[in-house]
Amino acid sequence: MQKIKFTLFNLRDLLVAFGPITLMVVIVCGVGYWLVDPAPPRVIDISSGQENGSYERFAKRYAQELQKNQITLRQQSSQGSEENLSRISDPDSDIEVGFVRSGSTDEAQAHERGLISLGSLFYEPIWVFYRSPKEFTTMSQFKGKIVNVGPDGNGVAKLFSQILSVNSMSEEDVTIQKLADTPGTVALLDNKVDVLIFSSASAGRSVYAALSVFISCRAAAWHCRYRQGHPSS
Repeated sequence: MQKIKFTLFNLRDLLVAFGPITLMVVIVCGVGYWLVDPAPPRVIDISSGQENGSYERFAKRYAQELQKNQITLRQQSSQGSEENLSRISDPDSDIEVGFVRSGSTDEAQAHERGLISLGSLFYEPIWVFYRSPKEFTTMSQFKGKIVNVGPDGNGVAKLFSQILSVNSMSEEDVTIQKLADTPGTVALLDNKVDVLIFSSASAGRSVYAALSVFISCRAAAWHCRYRQGHPSS
């Protein structure tokens, strides 16, 4: 009986002597692991793009995939690449991720802002829609035209300015409008703008909408010409 008491007494002394040290070591190791290799956040804020645009569509797809791992992706609409870059560069912003068009910033500027590229996702060709009885073959034919480049923040205005510069032109040679994609398409159909500039993935809804409208208009024009050339009896 005395031997049992002696063993319990020594175990108690052992716990009193080394218990706090052991607990401290476990806490320090846990904090160190969290700092070196922190667990991914369960909620992520992303700056996507305009309503019904390619960026918004891809953000929704990412949200569905991340939800499978119990990660919530919260979207915030934006005007596009330029505004997304501004948001993720702002240290006071809650936005952690955003879609940014290649060429919006160079590697040195990105490093200075603490930005990291997660990879390339898709091509974004520049789409040009215009109303004219003649086919445009050179940029000089845009002189004097009203050109819609989309709202500030989508980055298309910067791209278009670079295209003009390469072709020995400037923004003074055209009249710039900054309507969003959908109002811009409507304005083109209403003859309020002459040229519509998009930068979007080929599957973008704004591109589909513009293409479908132009195809319908062209079909109607051909139908009208056929009717006039071949009157029915």
